[in-house]
Amino acid sequence: MENRITGSVITEGDTLYFKITGTGEPFVYIAGGGGDGDLFLPLADKISNKYKVITYDRRANGRSTMNFPDEFDIAQQARDVVAVLNACGETSAYFFGNSSGAVIALELVATFPEVVKTAIIHEAPLARLAPETEKWQAFFQSCYARSKKLGGSSMAAVKFMFGIEIPPFDMIKAELKARKYLKNEPKQPHEIRIPSKQATDYLIKHELLPVTNYQPQLEKLKENKTKIVIAIGTYAIEHHTWLSKIGERLQSQIGCKLAVFPGHHASFMSELEAWSVAIIKVI
Repeated sequence: MENRITGSVITEGDTLYFKITGTGEPFVYIAGGGGDGDLFLPLADKISNKYKVITYDRRANGRSTMNFPDEFDIAQQARDVVAVLNACGETSAYFFGNSSGAVIALELVATFPEVVKTAIIHEAPLARLAPETEKWQAFFQSCYARSKKLGGSSMAAVKFMFGIEIPPFDMIKAELKARKYLKNEPKQPHEIRIPSKQATDYLIKHELLPVTNYQPQLEKLKENKTKIVIAIGTYAIEHHTWLSKIGERLQSQIGCKLAVFPGHHASFMSELEAWSVAIIKVI
């Protein structure tokens, strides 16, 4: 367990909690659904000898605040990344975004290209770029609708997890491995986390549809000439999943590099050695 610096920044009405691990060139992880930056700490420790790794809890998640529980805006999420980066004393960095975080990273590159040295986009769930767009948009709409019925967002999250062509039980195992690693992570005095039920409600009812319906600003991404790497896991490639097809289409339309990363959608929490090598190789 590496030594860390903790801090927070107030921006646009919410307080964002962050951690800094290691020294060197700044490298920022943008979390996916659930927005918990700590799930990247095992991997942060692996590359902290080369990079100053910044992890943070996205607004309405983890230890960041949820002062606007009914609002989600991808442009604001990108501005949040810049606010955290600046609060850590940096003006530019390498970025890695997973899932929802990959979508936020695409918005970041389009709107704040000057802060991005390299952006690694890992399995962004962009329904508009999927070969069967209407099918996937209907599926995510049905997940949202399920949250309004008996069982609420928890049952909707199960429907979501088992419907997006990822290995759900392997995903759970990966997160359990990360949680076990984090058991000895020091807690800050008076540390308060947003309850998981509330965070799930926010994910399903407010984040899910804006993220999956997001239309990347492809022309801006090409014009900015920022280094972008589209990362697809071996699971997605071998099983020809929609996330693999989206990644390939995105890479083709932007004209950037495509890299094959180890494992599945959440293997960054379990295959630490292989992931650290993959990340360092592409940036």
